[in-house]
Amino acid sequence: MTQKWNTCRLALAASMLTISPLCAQNQPAYCAFEVTVQSPTGAPVAGAEVSELQSGGRLYGSATTNERGTARICDAPQGLVDLHVGGQVCGAVTVGYLEPYWMTTRRVVITYENCQGADFVPPGGCFLTIRIRDQAGSPLQGVILNDPNERPMKREQTRVSDQFGRIFRFLDYGDDARVQLQKDGYLPQTLTSECRPGQKGVWDRTVTLEKTR
Repeated sequence: MTQKWNTCRLALAASMLTISPLCAQNQPAYCAFEVTVQSPTGAPVAGAEVSELQSGGRLYGSATTNERGTARICDAPQGLVDLHVGGQVCGAVTVGYLEPYWMTTRRVVITYENCQGADFVPPGGCFLTIRIRDQAGSPLQGVILNDPNERPMKREQTRVSDQFGRIFRFLDYGDDARVQLQKDGYLPQTLTSECRPGQKGVWDRTVTLEKTR
């Protein structure tokens, strides 16, 4: 009787070992997030990496969008996460403070436009923004820029400061500009600038004008 019972137990165990893998295979995989990445026009963005970030910005997981612009991130930590698209390039976007749903895939749509490469490099010169302030640090509107050696403009630029105190100038490579900033009620000030190959193409200069006494 004992031998017969042991034989039955072994048969039952063998049966369970045979069935268990089948049950595991039939169990649907739970993914915490299904992320759809689309362009501003609504077109799917394929090949975009979606990063899952924990609190503090630590990477927890990632996936790449398919031809439909969809990426599935199955594992997620406890608590809130951020979903980031675009890495460290222009146009990168993050959707934050997301919490996974219990055993239910959370669907997230992210609009992303990779503008890498759209940043222009000024050909043959430098773009200069002059920011003019009064002694209190407020923008000065209506300051006139006088350039005695001004040549025909190759780029759109301005000669009078706007409401934000800005004047926009373009300098050719090799230019040594010497201009004067003037406004009634303020002491004029001379500003010198030079543009050389290898310099940063877009730059700012802040100038403070003093009131006349």
